[in-house]
Amino acid sequence: MSKMNETIRKVLMHMERIEQLQADLKALLAEKLDAMRRADLHAIQAFVEREKDLIIGINEQEVLRKQAMEQIGAQLGMSKGLGRTITARMLAEHADEPVRSRLLDRVSRLKQMVTEVSKLNRLIQRVSEQTIKHLKTAFATISEAGEDIGLYSAGGTTVQRRPREFFEAIG
Repeated sequence: MSKMNETIRKVLMHMERIEQLQADLKALLAEKLDAMRRADLHAIQAFVEREKDLIIGINEQEVLRKQAMEQIGAQLGMSKGLGRTITARMLAEHADEPVRSRLLDRVSRLKQMVTEVSKLNRLIQRVSEQTIKHLKTAFATISEAGEDIGLYSAGGTTVQRRPREFFEAIG
């Protein structure tokens, strides 16, 4: 096996780990979204902590992958720092079979996984933004001092309540 193929195998190993961590993150985000729908604050907090750990793992593997890419760049005679700019297609040109096929397959699968995780993250972001919007409206309504504040509706707005008679207030 050539030194180049050996180094490309290192890149593949890190990409496999990144893909697995991304798959774990995708599953976690789906569970987090479900917990948000149930308004389960304890579960959401636990998911946030696990999410941080997964992101740290992804970042660590990405650093190692980039280091391996630098080694490949050096093997190709590239200036320091340029190895990280090598595309998957360029890298595949320097790999023998079956490494070439594994590399292109892994890149495709990883790209798909990252896209799916990004979609879930955007959805969670929208849900969070709407939740914050409703909370701000509720808190603003509650904090209006000395005014008849009405009621906060499920639609996220305030509605005027009808005045209660003394008898209705005390039962």
